[in-house]
Amino acid sequence: KVKDKTYNIGGEGTVSVTDIKKAVDLPIFFSKDAEKQQYEMDVTGLAVLYPLKASSLYLQDFLNSLQSQ
Repeated sequence: KVKDKTYNIGGEGTVSVTDIKKAVDLPIFFSKDAEKQQYEMDVTGLAVLYPLKASSLYLQDFLNSLQSQ
């Protein structure tokens, strides 16, 4: 039983904006002076409770769910 604990929800590995841009085949533009942002999360606690897929597979699952709507 899990109680009073926070878990980061995500998959193994990384997904970049470039990966998303390729997957949706749409232009994504950023200002030339935009700051680079990077977010890292620790999913080891979640992986103990649930077998995680690669982040790229979760991205594809999400995109597929949008197409079916």
